[in-house]
Amino acid sequence: MEIRSVCVAGGGVMGLGILRGFASRGVECWLLSRDPATPKPGLPEGTRRIGAAEGPPPDLLIESIPEDMALKQEFLAGIEAAWGGRTLIASNTSVLPLQVLADGLRHPEAFCGLHYMMPAETFAFVELIAVRQSAPAMLDAIAALLARCGRTALRLAKPIPGALINRLQHAMANEAYQMVAEGAVDVATVDLVIRRLLGPRMAVTGLIEQKDLSGLGTHAASQAGLVPALHHEGRAADWMLDLPRRGEAGAEAGLGFYDWRGTDPAAYRAFAAQYVGNSSPSRRKPRRPAPWSRRGRGSIPSRIDPAANGSIGSPLPAETSAHEQQLRVPVSLPGASFGGIVRHAGDAAGFVAAAEAAPATLPRLLAEAHGLLLVPGMGAMAGDAGLLLRLSRIFGPEVENYRETGMAANMVHPEVPEIFVVSNTPPRCASRPPCPTRH
Repeated sequence: MEIRSVCVAGGGVMGLGILRGFASRGVECWLLSRDPATPKPGLPEGTRRIGAAEGPPPDLLIESIPEDMALKQEFLAGIEAAWGGRTLIASNTSVLPLQVLADGLRHPEAFCGLHYMMPAETFAFVELIAVRQSAPAMLDAIAALLARCGRTALRLAKPIPGALINRLQHAMANEAYQMVAEGAVDVATVDLVIRRLLGPRMAVTGLIEQKDLSGLGTHAASQAGLVPALHHEGRAADWMLDLPRRGEAGAEAGLGFYDWRGTDPAAYRAFAAQYVGNSSPSRRKPRRPAPWSRRGRGSIPSRIDPAANGSIGSPLPAETSAHEQQLRVPVSLPGASFGGIVRHAGDAAGFVAAAEAAPATLPRLLAEAHGLLLVPGMGAMAGDAGLLLRLSRIFGPEVENYRETGMAANMVHPEVPEIFVVSNTPPRCASRPPCPTRH
């Protein structure tokens, strides 16, 4: 069984994203919608548009209509009346009970869940969820189609509320919201821990594999002691539910968990889309749009706003100190869309001393340059590790030991493990050892 044509029912953002993912790999695409003549920006070129289930069926129909049980049941009944037994049917629902939908069909063996995440056209994983009656050959055919389109099927043997991805992330989010409600932490600290600690660690060893590595005796004891103390009230945090009720509905509204006023949410989404859902992200890190600030329950400082201090090369305020004036000559990096050059009249030791005397200046210049500063004439630092460590501490007290991070040995300073070496040759990436066998 090979699937060559796919029809998506529902022309919203999700439905069009699903179609673009298939069209980019040469799959024949159809769109079933109530208004087939209405222009649809973002619809892949060559997509066949229909307003009803008529004529020969597609190989696979993916239902992506609004999350209303009665509406979906009525729609699926109509599909079966026209194409029942001649097309595979998958529902993109993330909330409604798939088994109930299946039990109302005449051909439930040809039905399953196929849950996409946003952005559907680039997210590399799709949840493929079997119901009790799903035919194995049908599930295999859909998994093979996804593989041909560069996607990995996350196969679930039975439906569960939230499936895999949403169930995990909502469990984590609810615990975070409850901690915020109790005044234990703010939203920015939660996101910092996810971005900088849990995210990078789980990207290497996952959630469960890491527990094998750290030892299950300790983990079992922690589970036994901590799980009873988690929030099992069976309801969402009231303060979180209240945000959209009072119009604080997120980035487009200007307020949500964070303060988005004066920012460009579309630019931020584009920045995130270069990473989110892409199993093979570019080696070149995209720039985070600026400015942006954050907001939580309590006072949370804004991030450095490069625009607040003028563009690269702008003069410093008249009251700046002599040390700041020594560091004040940032010019744009030739041929680049970001980055800057800071020139200093003295030697490496003098540069570090000037930076230490005006500790806020170098971080500000780095922010103005969007994260990349070149300082010519500092080659002496290669022979004086103490200067490098002093310079790094201007940006914070914590200094990484790179021998403990998995970085290739040839990129770590031979005497000072807090320093990594950058050269014009590509770094050697350490090969990951064989993964353990799962059971």
